[in-house]
Amino acid sequence: MIRYLLSFLFIAAFYLEGICIAPTTCNYSGAVSVSGMTIDNDNIWIASWGGLKKFNISNQSMTHYDCSNSGLLSNVIECIYEDSLRNIYLGLKTDGLAIFDGTNWKYIDTLVTGEKISGVSYMAPDRNGGLYLLAGYSLGSGSIGYPLTHYQNGQISKVTSVTQFGSYRLTSTPDGDLWSGSSMGLYRFDGQTVTVYDTSNSDFPLNAMSVLGSDDSGRVWLHINSVLGRICTFDGVNVVFCPDSITRDAA
Repeated sequence: MIRYLLSFLFIAAFYLEGICIAPTTCNYSGAVSVSGMTIDNDNIWIASWGGLKKFNISNQSMTHYDCSNSGLLSNVIECIYEDSLRNIYLGLKTDGLAIFDGTNWKYIDTLVTGEKISGVSYMAPDRNGGLYLLAGYSLGSGSIGYPLTHYQNGQISKVTSVTQFGSYRLTSTPDGDLWSGSSMGLYRFDGQTVTVYDTSNSDFPLNAMSVLGSDDSGRVWLHINSVLGRICTFDGVNVVFCPDSITRDAA
């Protein structure tokens, strides 16, 4: 499954690079790159720096959403998630969180404490129907903070119990735990406590790693950020490296 998803993202990236034209009226320029995708029973949703695409699996049709033909405020989408009600959540680079129900668009760009959200880089579901977000917001004097934040019932708030967390993508496992990579190790948040796995307490060869995703068995898939690059899984105890052939195919 991991190999299939990586292959599809490569194909999607090639496809988008070939046909997307960025609207010049929406403060967007530069090459289009795929930032994520989600699949349901009917559609494949592809988020990119050139808008949002919906590929209908049954009739093979493609629908493109951008800020020139829809309610999308920004074409530059950093991440995507779809909930059980088919709502599409988009983390925008400069305009907070967008929520699309297939017809209507809704935006949240302010924390409940009043800070303006500058952008949402990554997101992952929690165990209670909400979303964890890595979102930047203004701290005053031009500085930007990137703490762990949480979306629930139309509001985004800081996770005050977490003072430091990873920054290399987010994923959650079936038990609801949140994971993120960093240059200092692998971060895990169980809703109350943050645990960091690194070379001092695990079999990781390096501290720098990025999260690729998770599977139904609760394993986290990781890319070890070395010159060669290695893909491995981690179940909270065991680090298992994939064969080099898989790493080469995914590269």
